[in-house]
Formats: sequence, C-alpha cells, structure tokens
Amino acid sequence: MLPACMATSMSQGAGSWRDLPNFPELVAEASLRKYKELPKRGKPKRDEEWTPLATVLCSEGMNVEVVALGTGSKCIGQSKMNKEGWIVNDSHAEIVARRAFLRYLVYQLKLAVQSESSIFVPVSTNGCDGRSNELPNMYILKPGVVFHFFTSQMPCGDASIFSLSCNEGSIKGNVRKRQQAASTCEPIASKRNKISPDSDQDTEFVHKSVATSIVLTTVQTESVCACEHPHLRDLVACKSHADSQSSTEFKPCRDGDLDVHRTGAKCVSGGLQDPKLPGVRYHTVGTLRTKPGRGDPTLSMSCSDKMMRWNVLGCQGALLAHFIAHPVYFESFTFSGPLLNSRSIYRALIGRIKSTATSTKECHIHCPEIFCLSSDTLSATSISGLMEVFNEVTYSEIKKLAPAAICWYVGHDSEAIVQGMRQGANTRRDPCRKTRLAIQCLNL
Repeated sequence: MLPACMATSMSQGAGSWRDLPNFPELVAEASLRKYKELPKRGKPKRDEEWTPLATVLCSEGMNVEVVALGTGSKCIGQSKMNKEGWIVNDSHAEIVARRAFLRYLVYQLKLAVQSESSIFVPVSTNGCDGRSNELPNMYILKPGVVFHFFTSQMPCGDASIFSLSCNEGSIKGNVRKRQQAASTCEPIASKRNKISPDSDQDTEFVHKSVATSIVLTTVQTESVCACEHPHLRDLVACKSHADSQSSTEFKPCRDGDLDVHRTGAKCVSGGLQDPKLPGVRYHTVGTLRTKPGRGDPTLSMSCSDKMMRWNVLGCQGALLAHFIAHPVYFESFTFSGPLLNSRSIYRALIGRIKSTATSTKECHIHCPEIFCLSSDTLSATSISGLMEVFNEVTYSEIKKLAPAAICWYVGHDSEAIVQGMRQGANTRRDPCRKTRLAIQCLNL
C-alpha cells in the first residue's frame, strides 16, 4: 500500500473503508461477482478467450459496492475516428469503466436535482445575514462517500515497464514470452558500470524485496525516484529481489541476465523515444505514450497517462466540472494479475508528475493508496467460488483477447461494444438513438 497524501484525504472516523479487513480482496471479489451477474453478451468464449476487467466502486462508511464496470482491450485507429462522437475510440477496460462512471455521476446528479436520494448534496454558503444559501447547479459529494478503482491487469503504457525479475504478480511464472530471443539479452550491469555515458550514477539500484506470499505490497513513497527517465535505473537493480524469488520458474534470459516487461504503447512524437536496446534498456520510462494499433496507428493516450491525469484533474471530466464543485478522485487503486510491479505503478500514476508539480507549484497531485494482488494468492483465498470468472478476466498466454467490450453502470443495462459501436449496430451509417452506446460522446 502506498501512503496517501493527507492534504486531500478526508478525516477518517470509525467505520470507514480503511477499517475493512482485507480491503483489496473485498474489492476484487465484489468486482468479479458483479461481472458474473452480467449477461453473456460481450463476454469471452469459455476456454478460448479472456478480457481485462475494470470497475469503479463507491464506499460510504464500511459499505462498498460496484457502481461502474468495463471490459475490453481494443482501440480505434485514427482513420476510423468520428468527429461527431458516435464512436468510442478507446475501448480498454480502464477507460470503458471510467466512462461508465461518468454516466453514473450524471445519473446521481439527476437524482440530486430532483431532491431524491443521491451521493451529491447542493453546495451551500453562508450569506451576509448568516443564513445558508445554496449555490445554483453546484453539488459536492456527501461526507464519507469515496470511490475506488480496480483492474485485473497492469495499465498499458509506462506502468507496464518493469524488470521481470521484480514481478510481484505470480510465483508460477505465467508471463508472456519475450519478443526477443534470450541470446540477445545483455547481462546485468556491474556496480561500476553505467547505463549510458550521460549518467554519472551507478546502475545498481537496491529494490526492496517483496515476499510473494504477501498479497498487499507496501512501497514507501519517499523511496521512489520520479525522475528515473530516460534510463531504467530501477529496472537493472532488481538482482537481489530476483535472487530472493528463487522459486520463480520463468527466466526471460540466460542465468544472471534480466529483461524488461514491454508495452506496445508508442512514445509520442517530439518526446523521448525508446532506444530498443537489448534487455532492460529496451524502453524509456516516464514518457507519454499512445496505445498500440495493428496497422492503423491510434491517437488515444495510454491508460497509464490517462490514469495519471485523473490524479491531477480528477476523473469527472470537463463537462461535469461545471456542476461538481470539487474534483472527484479515486481514493485507492487495486491491481491484480500475473504481471504486477507496485514501483512502476507508482512511477506511472503519481511519481513522474509529482516531481514536476513540486518544482512548478502549479497543480495539486492526489496520491491514492495503491494495492497489488498476486494472482496466485488471490485465486487461493477469497475468490475460490469465482475461479471461472477469475480465469475469464486474467491474462493467459494460451488464450486470445476477446473482440468485444462490456459497459455497465448502476441504473443502466450492460452494453456490448465492438469496434467502438454497440454490438449489432450498422457500421455504415450513423447510429440511431436505439443503437447508440451510453458512453459515446454524444451521450456524455
């Protein structure tokens, strides 16, 4: 668990989500159960496909429930983008879940406007006469209402770049085969060597080992350097951690070598680019990236970049900012899967922007708590009755990704998304009201 910035956290009394035992496992279990309840439409074919899962959960006191859900892994190329807003360009699970969450916020605002039970209350101020006056069309969250984010995989982009020897997700070695032959991997740099002539620091970096039997991974905020790019100093130095994980079956390189888990997201033009050198020097960390596309390149930013933005601007979007007085932040992020690294997650979501914000003092950075759940430990504990669902939303190298995505939120039925449109819609013409997706720009 990463320490939260106390400047933005609410005062926690008795009966908050922080008092719940095994909170990350409860989040994962609730997410899987909600996914199981949804209709079959849009879900992967059994034993043949899998799909990433992401959810948004709302907690009020010690009550936690799923309010929005998304699955998917596809993204529309730039040639197929639509200016009118009736195509969903980015159908990655994390983004679909967040867009579904926006619809949930709109739904709750409507309830508040109609003076019905809602998570929002009108903003009130004290006038000159001492009376409380409500500001028109402005609302805030009720005290004690906070939101949490869960995803069954690492977000694409910067968060997915880490040394495979530091993988905290699985002790069984369920890891995608490297794109590069083991014989091309460079041996680990010695203590005296440097990653590049531009750096005057030793390449060895001591990474605190994390016991694989512990579900909750703790990383101290102050131990993470947010200025690690353009060189992967934190990737090379997991030697001591790799030695402690002697039970790990997967060895990406020959003995003594290290390789990096790679992302298909491409560095944006005009910025630092990936050197694509062997081993841990393949990627540049900390840079902005666009999502990968087969053939037709995409213009969608990576999930890591979008989630980092949520920690600065909030996740409510520009439109709802006209009605919600304060940014809506996620108080925690929970990640599960066979590929995890809490250090790279912190760097991507918080660390790389925190140093910039500190130096310029121009923006506030929200620091949520971050939980990492090992697939092996998770599958052996609280979700023993949800293994079939767990396997549908967990990476498998013997399965292919499902072509469809699913969107659901409280107050609305689930929808299946294919190529950015509702499944079954006529792709040759603009969709009518009945075939539009709830999360299309036209509806947001």
